[in-house]
Amino acid sequence: MSYVSDSEKNALAAKLRLLTPRLTTYESQELLKKFNFNLEKASFHLLSKKSASFDPLVPEINAVFNKYKDQEDPNDLGIEGTIAFVQDLGVDLEDPVTLALAYKLYSPRLGSFPRSLFILGWVELGASNISAMRAKVKELNVSLNHDPAFFKSVYQFTFSYNLTDGARVLPIDTAVEIWTLLLKDKFALFDKWITFTTDVYGKSVTRDTWNMILEFSIYAASDPNLEQYDEEGAWPSVIDEFVEYVKDL
Repeated sequence: MSYVSDSEKNALAAKLRLLTPRLTTYESQELLKKFNFNLEKASFHLLSKKSASFDPLVPEINAVFNKYKDQEDPNDLGIEGTIAFVQDLGVDLEDPVTLALAYKLYSPRLGSFPRSLFILGWVELGASNISAMRAKVKELNVSLNHDPAFFKSVYQFTFSYNLTDGARVLPIDTAVEIWTLLLKDKFALFDKWITFTTDVYGKSVTRDTWNMILEFSIYAASDPNLEQYDEEGAWPSVIDEFVEYVKDL
C-alpha cells in the first residue's frame, strides 16, 4: 500500500460518509484502514451491510446500475454496460465529457465502473435517475470547458485510467488518441506535436511527460513561436526535442 497522508485519509472518510451520514469520521477511517484505504473495497463492504442507514439516493442509483450491470460480473458495468449507459445519457462515446464522467465516478480503468464507486460518485454528484444524470453530465461538460482546474484533474486522471494492468507508461498511439480528444482545440502546436511524437519520437509516454504536456500547451498559448522558450527550464527532454524540431521546420 502506498503512503496515505492524514489529509487524504480525512478526504476518503468524508466520501465514505456520503453513503451513510450516520457513520462518524472515526468509524469511516477505521473501515478504510481495514481495507488499506481502498475506497472501492471499503464502500462495497459498507453497501453490503443491510442494517446501514443509507443516503436516500443510494437505492435509486443502485437500481440504475442494475439495469446496465455486466452479466458475468454483476458488480461492474463492464464494456457493454458502459456503452449502453453512456448512450442513454445522450453522450457520444468519443465525447471528452465521458472522461470527466469516468473521473467523477472513480472509474479505475477504461470500461470499468464498479458498483460501489458508481453509487458513491452519483451520490456525490446528487443525481439518482437517468434524467438527473443527463443534467449533471451537461454540467460536467461546462466545467470541462471553462474550469481549468477541473480540466487539469480530468487530464491527469486519464493517464492511469488508460494504463493496462501492470503498465507504467502509455503507448504512443493511446496517448495520441487521448490528446486528440482533450487537447486538439487547446494546444496551439497540436498538429506539430502529434506529427513529432508519432513520426520522430515514437516512444511510450511517462506520467511526468503526460502531465507536463498540458503545462506546455498552456505555455504555448502565449508563445506559439516558442521564442521565449527556456531550454534550461524544468521541461522533460522530449519537450526540448520537440522545440528543436519545431524551430528546424
